[in-house]
Amino acid sequence: MTTAIVFAEGMTETSSLSKNRDDLIDLANDIEHFFDKSASGFTEGLLKAREAGLQRNVGRPNFRQLWDSLSTTLAVEGLVSRCSQEVSAKCRDRGLDEMLKVKSIRFYTLYYLSLIQSGWFGIQDKPRKVRPADFGDWFHEFKLQLQMSL
Repeated sequence: MTTAIVFAEGMTETSSLSKNRDDLIDLANDIEHFFDKSASGFTEGLLKAREAGLQRNVGRPNFRQLWDSLSTTLAVEGLVSRCSQEVSAKCRDRGLDEMLKVKSIRFYTLYYLSLIQSGWFGIQDKPRKVRPADFGDWFHEFKLQLQMSL
């Protein structure tokens, strides 16, 4: 039996509304709450960073400058630190700059930095509020891709 079949059978069992309806509703509510909280926390952090930047008169970097200064130190480091110790160690052994050569990690980093740029510096100087959906699918997909790439 392949992993996909085993997974599909397990998902059928787990997602059966007739057997686990209340548990699934609780799980869905927990996930929604987590992404709502993450989005609002991220937005608050970016607004604080924006205020500090305005006070220090740091200006408005273009995306290339943001990439050069934050791609490995903030984005890749942040992703790697959320992985298991085993995966994290493999990433660090490879080197964070080298991790940017992995297509999914590079794409994650581009997406993450675009959230930072639009939420911190804004579009036409108006910071964009981060939405809960911004946090959901991409993080899980890229974490999976990261684990598969090692």
